[in-house]
Amino acid sequence: MSDTPKEKYLLSCDWGTSTFRLRLVQREPVSVVAEVRSDQGAQRLAAHLPPRREARYREVLGQARRELSQRTDITLQAVPTLISGMASATIGWRELPYVPVPVPLAGEALLCTEVDKDPVTVLVSGICTATEVMRGEETEILGLMSLSRYEARREAARLILPGTHSKHVRVEQGSIADFVTHMTGELWGLLTEQSTLSYAATPETWRQEPESSVQESFTQGVRAAQEEPLTSLLFQVRAHQVLLGWEGAANAAYLRGVLLGAELGALGREGSANSPILLCAGPQHTAWYAKALEVLGGSRRLTVVPEATMNLAATLGHIHIARALGL
Repeated sequence: MSDTPKEKYLLSCDWGTSTFRLRLVQREPVSVVAEVRSDQGAQRLAAHLPPRREARYREVLGQARRELSQRTDITLQAVPTLISGMASATIGWRELPYVPVPVPLAGEALLCTEVDKDPVTVLVSGICTATEVMRGEETEILGLMSLSRYEARREAARLILPGTHSKHVRVEQGSIADFVTHMTGELWGLLTEQSTLSYAATPETWRQEPESSVQESFTQGVRAAQEEPLTSLLFQVRAHQVLLGWEGAANAAYLRGVLLGAELGALGREGSANSPILLCAGPQHTAWYAKALEVLGGSRRLTVVPEATMNLAATLGHIHIARALGL
């Protein structure tokens, strides 16, 4: 007897601040059958006051479900939907409290709330420490750590998830034990677009791999961040242009080195001096973070999660959580 759509498929939804993504996924073996993306992120839907906002969330999700059903010719009424990200935030579908660490990687301790029964629709909340919060990344982490290839890392590892707000996550004894947030990406944007440094650095290099012509500048920035205060080093970007005639690309590489050096230099203070490192990054970040870790002597402990695996991280997390919930 073949599996029913409910048993065979899952609807995996990543509802971000600015974007919405719904995937129809096959559970075993894991594969994306089809997906819908739009700009109907939580920030846009937050313009509506409750209960209109809740209705808009249902409308956006319902429209995406119908589109997937039409595109694949699969009846999705019985297929459950798991939603992570900003849909459970203050500006979301329904605000859910954060679950404090430690959070077992098995997934059963996450706060999951059913917002609709037909079809079954479940919101996954975020996690917190005494001083930090996270929504969305916890699902990616559970998904990645559910893979057999990372089984040995469940006992002790440091996961680095770069982004606007980069997360350093400490995994210990099968649980997310702690995490720290670094505003590296946001600082880069502010400094290269809105500060006086924008005249001295070329921001486009943020999305390029470190070319040989600027690698030395990048390395210099990473090393300098281990010796001098960040606020002092930032102004040197301007001084490099005025006094030394540095080009914008070299200055941007130096600035990025300073920011990544400041972020990654904190790993030792965060209690992970000898732990294996999993770099969980998209293509725009991987090469830069890997190079910075090499400069800091962390290459031997580093494992880079493949881009294809990172692209499935949230989906793997939804499948893992659905299994824990019996869905």
